[in-house]
Amino acid sequence: MQLILASKSIGRKKLLKLFNIPFQIMESGIDEDQIHAKTPFETIRLRARLKAESIANKIITRRYTLDAKRYLIISADSDAVIDNHIVGKAQNEKEATKILMSFSGKTHDFYTAVYALKMQNGKITKTWETWDHSRVTMRKLTQKDIDLHLKLSD
Repeated sequence: MQLILASKSIGRKKLLKLFNIPFQIMESGIDEDQIHAKTPFETIRLRARLKAESIANKIITRRYTLDAKRYLIISADSDAVIDNHIVGKAQNEKEATKILMSFSGKTHDFYTAVYALKMQNGKITKTWETWDHSRVTMRKLTQKDIDLHLKLSD
């Protein structure tokens, strides 16, 4: 069985490499910013599912040519939610500073959704889904704290 990671996340790649699990990376090409559900949590779950299904569809329609007959496709989505809005990923340092300031001294939610599907002979034979939720309270941040974080994140 061939493992496919439907993600461009560096952290997820590192996790699989840590366990010496052979895998192939395939990006879904989905514009996550265009995917919305009734709640931020449901949006995160939907994004994880659609990424895996997108890869499966590309295999089924032979837009990806692979050697194996059996696949396990794993995708995930995670994000912080504050005031019932998905925070998203900062595109630059100015955005990162704004996000960190919005977290300063507040509690926010962090959700991770994982979706996996098994394929055999061009058909989806099984799916799994799981998720986790954490409440994170951040202490009051100073500009020095934020600058240091941004410097260490490069």
